[in-house]
Amino acid sequence: MLCTVISFAQKKDNKEAQAAAKQQLQNIAPQFRPPHPADKMEQRYFDIDAKRMIENMYGEDALPRSREFKRIDSTYYVGWLFEGVYKYTHAEDYLGYKNAIIPLERALYLMEHDYAKALATRTNDIMVMYPIRQMGPDYTLIAYYLMQCYSNTDQEEKVYSLLRRTLKWKFQFHYSMDTYNYLAWTVHRNRFYTHEKYSFLKNSIEENEKLANRYLDTCMMLILHNEALNAPIAKFLPGDYEQREKMAVYHYKNILYSYSFNIDSAEYYFDLMRKGGGLPHNNYANFKGICGDFRTAEAEYKIASTQDAGDKRLQEWAYYSTLIDIYKAKPKAGIEMAQDMIKAAGSTPGYGWYNIALARSLLYDGQIAEAQKYADRAAEFKEVHIGTTLGQTQYDFSIQLLKLINKEQSWQMEQFEHSNWWYNPSVLVSMAGKLSEKIFAAVPYH
Repeated sequence: MLCTVISFAQKKDNKEAQAAAKQQLQNIAPQFRPPHPADKMEQRYFDIDAKRMIENMYGEDALPRSREFKRIDSTYYVGWLFEGVYKYTHAEDYLGYKNAIIPLERALYLMEHDYAKALATRTNDIMVMYPIRQMGPDYTLIAYYLMQCYSNTDQEEKVYSLLRRTLKWKFQFHYSMDTYNYLAWTVHRNRFYTHEKYSFLKNSIEENEKLANRYLDTCMMLILHNEALNAPIAKFLPGDYEQREKMAVYHYKNILYSYSFNIDSAEYYFDLMRKGGGLPHNNYANFKGICGDFRTAEAEYKIASTQDAGDKRLQEWAYYSTLIDIYKAKPKAGIEMAQDMIKAAGSTPGYGWYNIALARSLLYDGQIAEAQKYADRAAEFKEVHIGTTLGQTQYDFSIQLLKLINKEQSWQMEQFEHSNWWYNPSVLVSMAGKLSEKIFAAVPYH
């Protein structure tokens, strides 16, 4: 009875909120309304847009709202946007991200079909900007989630094509999609491949890194180019949009310079981010780690551990902290951390990497058999590499390397435990088998 009363009250409140939102939209002069097709204005503006104002796209009701919106008008992108965002934010594995692709692709197509003129509009007049103010943010949000889905399902060519598709609109603000930065990230993440594998790459790591840097330079040039156009309407925008866009470039600049061991340049961009209040503690810890400053790296990883990345992904601070524990000759601390992360992650992205970290820590703790078990577990898991330059190649290599070291350690243990190994037939057979396994473990994977 109580549940029925609560449900009735909620429905009543919801209807009242919808009515208020609809009245608010009706009070807006026609020239300031979104550029919906004339024959769709009633359905889209008063029925869907009004309800969207009071709905949370990231809430648990997003999926039923998406169905409702599509029943009203299945050719309006908003219903597909709600479905795509819901499926993306609830995805926990490869299949989950694949399922999110379909509604997001549909939403993007419908936006381009009905609102091409609005998307291509560049203006310094707030009266022109106001009716189309939602188009750029919605398009770039859809494109961002779709890009992530393609990336998380190893469809790098589609990532590149999508980024090029987004560039053609020449948005005057980045909104959710700083496209040139993501072009740089995509090239950098795949830098060890060549044009033969991906059409957007050059034929060496050095050339790929130069290309990635050129994309970042283009992004900064575009920000400065848009500055004059955006100046008259900047006061209507929340916060310092230009500083946020520049900080995004600095973020990727310090990643590229850290990778290339260009220490001074990396420090310069990290310092710019620190002054802007956006120092990426995990990346800075990685940088300090490769510089050999493990004390600072450890402190930065601890700060990073208090920050939530906002989605299900490998927590690099935890993975690399287990390495710091090994350097400190405290593999048991690394074992404990890896075990905690495995329990927390379940079978979500990062689970495979945590098993690699656990196997490594066990190996350095002398627990050879246990180390092998977790290395095998990592090999059997389909990892999804989200928001990290650690990709499938590094994943496979790490597992193979662990297995090789494991076989070497196992062989040496036989030698140490049996002083008469060289004339003991049973031990010789066992060692011959382990030697054979070590050789096969050293064979490059394909």
